[in-house]
Amino acid sequence: MAGTRFATRYAKALIDLAKELNQMDAVRDDMMTIQSAIKVSRDLRNFLQSPVVKPAEKIKGLQAVFASTTDLTQKLLKLVVRHGREGGLNHIASGYLTRYNKANGIVEARVVTASPLSEAQRNSLQQRLAATGAKETSLKEVVNPDVIGGLVVRVGDLQVDASIATALNRIDQHFKKNSYIADF
Repeated sequence: MAGTRFATRYAKALIDLAKELNQMDAVRDDMMTIQSAIKVSRDLRNFLQSPVVKPAEKIKGLQAVFASTTDLTQKLLKLVVRHGREGGLNHIASGYLTRYNKANGIVEARVVTASPLSEAQRNSLQQRLAATGAKETSLKEVVNPDVIGGLVVRVGDLQVDASIATALNRIDQHFKKNSYIADF
């Protein structure tokens, strides 16, 4: 937690500046690009964490990799490297995206199902989430066959588990606690 405290400060400053410069959407796209690049590239993660690579080389490398980003994002990359915080770039991007979503009333929901959702199911779920007062919903779908059927929806700190696996587990626990002993 303490290790990401700086990332929260950078993300807050970045969103404030992006808002002031009317670049919130462009910077959001940049942060999504940075976050996905760090997630999929082990080489990039190693490059960012390496104490052997000099800061000037890290700046050049990051500017080359993220050449299509806005000037504001380029300045952020330089600043982060100069202060030795490049290892937390993923946390900064995540913090920015969280603040962006909150500022724009976007609700992120994680949906776990046994098979991919159909378009009708996806639309129905988004309508139900919109009924909670969200301006827009962003669904992250995860397919997990262990769910067996039904779904598990997580929005922020709230989780609704309507999966068959959980229902079967509850039935199993109920039978294990059953104190009825047949008298015959």
